[in-house]
Amino acid sequence: MILFGLSWFVIQSAMICYDGFNDEVIKSDAVLILGNKVNEDGSLSPRLKSRVDKGYEIYCQGMAAKIIVSGGKGKEGVPEGSAMKEYLVRKGVEPKDILIDNYGINTYWSARNYKEIAECYKFRSVIVVSQYHHISRSKMIFKKLKVGNVRSAHCCYFEFSDAYSIFREFFAFYKYLIWY
Repeated sequence: MILFGLSWFVIQSAMICYDGFNDEVIKSDAVLILGNKVNEDGSLSPRLKSRVDKGYEIYCQGMAAKIIVSGGKGKEGVPEGSAMKEYLVRKGVEPKDILIDNYGINTYWSARNYKEIAECYKFRSVIVVSQYHHISRSKMIFKKLKVGNVRSAHCCYFEFSDAYSIFREFFAFYKYLIWY
């Protein structure tokens, strides 16, 4: 039984990583950047900066006409969406091309809020940007919310804590599968 559980964990974790590294960047209506930690001074953490840079790259390649930045307010007191927009505007993105969701307090709420934005703006396709180990769960949530044409791209930011994140993602995947 232990061997079965361990095998299941290893196979599922490998599938999460494989899915996360296989970007699907094709022309879409929008790119959705999922939030992460903002520093107390309002600057983006390296992990979040990497996500935003990846979304910016996709936008600059003409693969998405709009950028949606989604993330709530953490203990730092700065809304992630607003901080991401500020960073993108400094990089030269027109403010009219950036939509803010400051209520995406977790992956589920970011996906749910995207669905409302998509209905309002008549978006039919999106590229979700996050860490590679977060992509499978993100896409699964969109599918559960019946949001179609969801592609993904991972940012190129790696750290030692990724091992923990992969471990955590195994359980988070099933939590979201059952709970939401």
